[in-house]
Amino acid sequence: MAKRIGIARVRMVVWIFRKKHHPLGGLTEEEIKRADIILWKGYCHVHAHFKPEDVDRLRQEHPDAVILVHPECVEEVVDGADAIGSTSFIARFVQSAPKGTKIAIGTEIHLISRLARDHPDKIVFPIKRSLCGNMFKISLHDLLYTLDHLDEGVNLITIPEDIRQDARLALERMLQIS
Repeated sequence: MAKRIGIARVRMVVWIFRKKHHPLGGLTEEEIKRADIILWKGYCHVHAHFKPEDVDRLRQEHPDAVILVHPECVEEVVDGADAIGSTSFIARFVQSAPKGTKIAIGTEIHLISRLARDHPDKIVFPIKRSLCGNMFKISLHDLLYTLDHLDEGVNLITIPEDIRQDARLALERMLQIS
């Protein structure tokens, strides 16, 4: 995503979260100050499942398909996609696409299945099947229960104010980019 908006690789650094072994995320103060973007060394098995050869195969088998992926995919997959974005971006893209558009998506299979079901006038399919066992552990019933019992502290997460402020700033900046 950063490459697509013109941020040079030299202006991106990767933060490794292990306080004991990597103070400042393994970076120097100067590297942090110079960076336009600080990337988190994270991992999502759903998005790591997609490979550049999957995009190449898809281009050969479905040259008329538009390829959408989440930015968590590996860099080469993101580079090979026609569009990248959040879940809401992908949903809006599918919704606004003309009838008959062929759309291949690189993300969790349940979202793709729902979009295909909700938009039968388009051909929506996965780049390849990738399932997250954790995503469907949350049900509408559980969400409703939590919302109904917020005042009792059900599933309450408390974050220290200094961390909350920094996290809010990071989130606001990410939303500005998208």
